[in-house]
Amino acid sequence: MRKFLIIFIYYIVFEGFILKWLPFDFSVVQTIRNIVDFTPLAILILTYNWRIKFDKNSILSLNFLLIPLLLSILCIMTTMLHKGAVSSAFAYCGAIIRYIPLALIITKTKIDSDELKKTLLFHVKIIFSLQITIGIVQIIGGQNIMTFFLPKTDSHSSAQNALLEGDIAGTFSNTIDYAFLILTCYLLILYNTRRSNNAYVLLLSVFTLYIVYETGSLAAIIAFLIIFAIFLCNGHSYRFIYLSIAVMVISIILMYIYNTELYLFIENKKLSRLGMISSTLPNFLLKSNIFDILFGIGTDLGVINKTVLSLPNPPHIFVHYYAPHTLADVYWVAAIVENGIIGFILLLGMLAKIYVLSKLIRQKDWQLYMIMISLLCVILILGFVNQILSVKPFTLFFWILVGILDKVYAKSKIVFS
Repeated sequence: MRKFLIIFIYYIVFEGFILKWLPFDFSVVQTIRNIVDFTPLAILILTYNWRIKFDKNSILSLNFLLIPLLLSILCIMTTMLHKGAVSSAFAYCGAIIRYIPLALIITKTKIDSDELKKTLLFHVKIIFSLQITIGIVQIIGGQNIMTFFLPKTDSHSSAQNALLEGDIAGTFSNTIDYAFLILTCYLLILYNTRRSNNAYVLLLSVFTLYIVYETGSLAAIIAFLIIFAIFLCNGHSYRFIYLSIAVMVISIILMYIYNTELYLFIENKKLSRLGMISSTLPNFLLKSNIFDILFGIGTDLGVINKTVLSLPNPPHIFVHYYAPHTLADVYWVAAIVENGIIGFILLLGMLAKIYVLSKLIRQKDWQLYMIMISLLCVILILGFVNQILSVKPFTLFFWILVGILDKVYAKSKIVFS
């Protein structure tokens, strides 16, 4: 099972670059991607028994497994009731639950959690080095190099726009996937570096921030600052904290000077994503009927577009363009509009279960605890500016770590008993 996990990680990380060389059009490539995404589920069904744990804190417990199941049923039913395309509901649910089976496989495997962590860290360092190198080559080489690494995409891919704007995307079809892969790898390396090695930590952090900045993702920069701030707040000397803050502030100022369009970028967000938070969400809760508020309107883009435009003060991007897919960029707003208050509570409940599980292993594995806390904080905060729980490489490593977390918890229970 360890070999499968390693192969699966490398495949997902370099999937776009691997599939671009196949003699198929984009629709076939996308089908292959969807099939591979659910390979862990197929393996789980074929090779493992389905005995449910009675420990309420484990991810193998019924009260945890019911959450994604109920969320999926809710999403499909509300989409059908609003006469939307059911395929959109399956796509939405798939993006959330596709790697949960991977966590279940990991927690069921007989491999020790310490061995799994060592193996994961070893390969994370390799992936980080390879993707960082590709990013640097793209910065130096420009559009020709970016085109070489660009996966096979449709004509509306964000990677095409990033290519024109000079943003780097590594081997991914969009800059967000690349930025959050780099950040997740950075987080794992950061908490597995000796605390006395301050110079290395600072150099690694500034370099990571620069690479993330070159992706053009403001959300990823915010995520980096969250991760770094949490790291600084845990047992470091004031001298190192002050030095780190000074270096980060100077770095961000230099990037701001370099990017004279940053102000316009923020202003544009006020007309789109920020408008969804300040206008779309409160108006949806005030103007919609009680059924839609509780259960949502489903995930069909046509239904979403019609609903948002019917509300007072719709975001400019909805008025001037057909862009209902942009609602997903404000994940928590989209969760309430599409799945209602109940769906939103289910999502938060799933994250809360993982938080409780993290707290239970704090004494046993402080590093893993801090990594999970950092990831959960990123999800909660970035959910207002990014579709964080749909970012493929981020959720891949998140659910792998949840699986390891459950193994550490099970091991600590045995030792304690």
